[in-house]
Amino acid sequence: MEISLKVFNPHWEVVYNIPKGTSLQKGRHGLYHDLVNAAGNVTVRFGCYSWGHADEIFYIGSFSKDYKHGNHKSNLAGRVHNYLQNHRTKETGQKNTNLMVFERINEGLAIRDITLKLFQFDFLELGLQRVEYASYIIDTDLVRALEQLLICSYKNIDQCRWNRE
Repeated sequence: MEISLKVFNPHWEVVYNIPKGTSLQKGRHGLYHDLVNAAGNVTVRFGCYSWGHADEIFYIGSFSKDYKHGNHKSNLAGRVHNYLQNHRTKETGQKNTNLMVFERINEGLAIRDITLKLFQFDFLELGLQRVEYASYIIDTDLVRALEQLLICSYKNIDQCRWNRE
């Protein structure tokens, strides 16, 4: 059995750029509606996204959960909504991912633009199987697997510093 993965024409498509000097506010204030609406325009059901800027990826995540029950325009919009509202701190003091990324975005905005991007490609070859992008975006297992591979790949070039181990 051969296990290999080749991604053809991989690229990060800009969903929304938050300008330097901006400050995100918790809740449905400030850029909330602009950012969630831009994410709502992403029509793919599931996928991988990143927070970063032109030269570096700070965080890679995936949206592999349906947020339609929350009346979100898309699953990415539901995921972005959580970054702006769903903040918790455990009894140990560890912040949930939403709060940690939210705070790091605000820290980064003091010195640069921060961009939300969607990972796209033409197709991938998984072993001997060819998987078209249209099939990938409906397969939550494949989305989560690709997310982990992306994180590992970017960590190997000293990026994805916001992703936890």
